[in-house]
Amino acid sequence: MLGLAGSANAALQTRGEYMIYDDSTNLTWLKNPTFASNGTYDDGFNPGDGRMTYASAVSWVSQLTVANTDDGGSVGGWRLPNPIANTVWGGSDLAQLIHGSLGNPIGATLNFGPFSTPPLGFGWLGSQYELPPGAENSSSILTVEGWLVQEPGQAWPPSLVWGYTTNGNFTGPASPSSEGYAWAVRDGDVLAIPEPEVYASMLVGIVLVGVAARRRKQTAPAQFL
Repeated sequence: MLGLAGSANAALQTRGEYMIYDDSTNLTWLKNPTFASNGTYDDGFNPGDGRMTYASAVSWVSQLTVANTDDGGSVGGWRLPNPIANTVWGGSDLAQLIHGSLGNPIGATLNFGPFSTPPLGFGWLGSQYELPPGAENSSSILTVEGWLVQEPGQAWPPSLVWGYTTNGNFTGPASPSSEGYAWAVRDGDVLAIPEPEVYASMLVGIVLVGVAARRRKQTAPAQFL
C-alpha cells in the first residue's frame, strides 16, 4: 500500500477503495464519514445526508461490512469512535485523528486530507454521557448542540450520549434523538498478513523447487557436438 504524502498524513495509509489505516493509533477508518447516506439507517431530518439518530448509528455500525477492494474480501468489526482515548490529545478517537494524525490545530479550519469532508455539525461517539452531580435538577446543560433548556414540568432525557463537532472542535453530550453522522472505525489493520504456517509452506515450496531443478540438471543426458 502507498503511504499518503505530507508530514501530517505520514501515518495514514490507504486500504482498498473505502478505508484508511492510521498506524499511529492502530485504527482503520472509513474514508467517507457519510458512508450510510441513503441507506436504511439514514433516519435524520434530511434523509440522504448520512445523518442518523444515535440508536440507528449504533445499529448501523454493528452490522456494517465493507468491501476490501485489495483482496476481494469483506471487513467487519466496526464501531463508533471511543469518546475517551488514551492519547496525547485525549477526548476521543476522532479528536486524535483530526488534531493528531491529520495535524489540524485546535480552533483552525479543518483539513481532512485523504478523507471525504464530513458535514458541519457533529458525529456520534460510542457511549452514553453521565450527567454531572446535580445537573438533573438544573435548568440547562451545555451540549454539542448548544444549551439544552429544561422546560417547566419536563424531565431531562433519560440519557445523553457523547458527540463531537467538527466545526467547533468540541466534545460533549447530546440528546440521542438528535441527528449526527456515524464515522465508523475499527481496531487494527485490515491488511492481510500471512500466518506463520503460510510462510513455512512458502519456504518449503521454494526449497522443493530448488531441489527439483538441481536434480534435473544432474540427471540431464550429456550432449555431444
